[in-house]
Amino acid sequence: MAVSAARVSQIERGTVSTREVIDRYVSALGGTLKLIADFGDEQLKVS
Repeated sequence: MAVSAARVSQIERGTVSTREVIDRYVSALGGTLKLIADFGDEQLKVS
């Protein structure tokens, strides 16, 4: 995985909040990060 164990720990504790870091973490796990703005009656995908 391209993310160090220390960085994974920071992400899991919520001390890292940049989208780029979280995107790399999710990608390393085989997933895709999607950001959705939820307005109750409408949801918008944020790119």
